[in-house]
Amino acid sequence: MNAHPLAPITDEQVETFWRDGATCLRGLFGTEWIEHMRAAVEDDLANPGPLAREYATKQGQRFLGDIGAWAVKPGLRQFVEQSPAAEIAARLAAEGAAVAVNYSASKAGAERVVAAIAAINTSGAVPTMLLLL
Repeated sequence: MNAHPLAPITDEQVETFWRDGATCLRGLFGTEWIEHMRAAVEDDLANPGPLAREYATKQGQRFLGDIGAWAVKPGLRQFVEQSPAAEIAARLAAEGAAVAVNYSASKAGAERVVAAIAAINTSGAVPTMLLLL
């Protein structure tokens, strides 16, 4: 699996991220990471971690928040520690920014995984990059 983004992140994309609060970067992860995250999310949905909470209230809907799942789920931890996600976040983040990596899945489970990388700067702005895996 690729440890570095498969495409460069341009200065223009970084500027867009901070100016608009969001940007979409495509083609940064290889198919191995996409399949890896699908499996990791399916596992988390089937076996939520100890801090998980269900937020959806309507029948047939599911919104699971699983705080800290990356620390207790080997598949999610591998994504955080070995995928290009940290390098991508570092490229987008301003100096001194805190970075958080989260994911969500559609109601169809891990059919489409969205990993969100939020870079929180000292001014309180929270631009978010969505990685559609």
